[in-house]
Amino acid sequence: MIKGLVDIIIPVYNSEKYLKECLDSVFNQKYQNIHVNIVYTPSVDNTLKIIEKYIGRFEDKINLIITEKGANQAEARNKALKKVKGEYIAFLDSDDYWHPDKLYKQINIIKNSNAGGTYTDVIVIDEKGKEIQRLETPEWNRSLWLRKRYITFSSILLKTIYVKKQKIFFDKNLKIGEDFDFLINFSKYTNLKKTHGFYTFYRIHSQNVTRNIKSAIRYRMIVYRKHKMYLLYLYSYLAYLKYSIFKIFKQ
Repeated sequence: MIKGLVDIIIPVYNSEKYLKECLDSVFNQKYQNIHVNIVYTPSVDNTLKIIEKYIGRFEDKINLIITEKGANQAEARNKALKKVKGEYIAFLDSDDYWHPDKLYKQINIIKNSNAGGTYTDVIVIDEKGKEIQRLETPEWNRSLWLRKRYITFSSILLKTIYVKKQKIFFDKNLKIGEDFDFLINFSKYTNLKKTHGFYTFYRIHSQNVTRNIKSAIRYRMIVYRKHKMYLLYLYSYLAYLKYSIFKIFKQ
């Protein structure tokens, strides 16, 4: 592994609307020892043209990985994980973006702690970039996190050694929730630590997979069952029933 290097993994698919803002936030980071793995799934918009422009400007910092048509998020991220060489791994969805100090602050947190990863507070924005709310995340407590799922995946920075040593990959059979599943596996081997500050911008829009509350609850049920967390599965099942009944009476 290359000491100090951050491998950033960005899956892209029909991402032209927000991709420029995403990539600008990466290349404007105060911490510039980075390598950007853009995982491109064949799209019908101008996503590839945008990527090519950035390759022209940052050729030495970008690795373009092309997946087969129709690859899901898990398959795209796994393809990049197999190629990472840096000491750290960060994930960023193509519709999210970072504050310029994000990686710099997180590197300092990891260097000065025994944590294998770190995450930040989050600013939730809408399609136009307008702030909706600020999510101040709790300090790391695995039991609490398993119940509340308060970590936004685009906010994390992880030590690569745990991923490589334990052979942690994304479950390609999960259509959604693969990031939650990945972090459950990662956190079996090390703790995480919070980086205080709103350094991640998470965008809610019509294409978000987990925007639908019912789907979000269902994916949690699937992941809990996979990990034999039956009490948490039961709580999610009851929440699913409660929401379904609420929707029926609301109609």
